[in-house]
Amino acid sequence: MLFSGNNIQYPDVVIILTDGRSNVPIEQALNATCNQAMACRNQGIHIIAVGVGDEINVRELNCIANMPVESNVFTVRDFRDLEDIVTNIVNLDCDSKSDNCAISICNVAYIFNIQVTANEFS
Repeated sequence: MLFSGNNIQYPDVVIILTDGRSNVPIEQALNATCNQAMACRNQGIHIIAVGVGDEINVRELNCIANMPVESNVFTVRDFRDLEDIVTNIVNLDCDSKSDNCAISICNVAYIFNIQVTANEFS
């Protein structure tokens, strides 16, 4: 289990970074991905999806993330742009969990599903 042994008084949050390029046919990927995401959400896990790159399948990100997708799905052109969305992700938790962001605490897991080339970091 992803959050086995965690502190149950705090919410479980998963932040998924993906390049949005499934390695199986898109409809097969959507079905499998959406089913797995739904199983996680049914366990009370809040999912934030972040797509990185130019070939992002927004439809897939939308089925991964919690609703509303407007505040749980983010896209960036490359890794250098990730810094631009960190504040939005942190504020999402602050806005939804606490009036005082200094005491907003959650259990976080990061999942990376990205293939990159060296020039994407330069």
